Amino acid sequence: MTRSWILFPAVSLFVLIGCGGSVPLSQQPKTAPSAILYTDPTGEGWRLVKDTASTPTHLLLNVIGPSGTMGRGVSLNVSTDCPDIRFTKFKDGRYIKDMGVFQLYQSDPNEPKLMIGGVREGKLLLGIFQKDYFHLPAKDCGAPLLQFGIEVNPETKEYLPMQATLTISKALMLPEDVVDPRSRLEPITISLGTLTLK
Repeated sequence: MTRSWILFPAVSLFVLIGCGGSVPLSQQPKTAPSAILYTDPTGEGWRLVKDTASTPTHLLLNVIGPSGTMGRGVSLNVSTDCPDIRFTKFKDGRYIKDMGVFQLYQSDPNEPKLMIGGVREGKLLLGIFQKDYFHLPAKDCGAPLLQFGIEVNPETKEYLPMQATLTISKALMLPEDVVDPRSRLEPITISLGTLTLK
């Protein structure tokens, strides 16, 4: 009787050692990503570039155009295939930040501005336009025009290290020689960098 009592735990220990004592991947605890990594795209055309104010868990992306390209506004729709991240609001409650290139009002800074930022069915809709396109000169688009943010989604329960994908389904610009902005919006291609969760 005594020998059997000693043998049972010994066999159990042997089984654990023989199997390596590992926990199946499906049973391993998931931890939130510690960083959102972004590598800027190459080239000097329209592109999404990481802002220097970004933190490891809060990525700020700027829309920048080609240097010397004159315009009066830009809009784009952005989405992601990764549930571990989400688009964020700025302190003023908007999903978009004006970077000060386009003049968004005629005379009173407090008047309604031609700037939109919102999320619809998981897609981020952004747009920023110069309000008085008849009298104000067009602006050089080769600078940060607008900004939006991405952060780790605290509502996601299953985190996995992965390379996420950002997709721009539609992007338009309002060019310099505009008469009717509704008919003069021109399609543009915005280059994306590489987004990785770590």
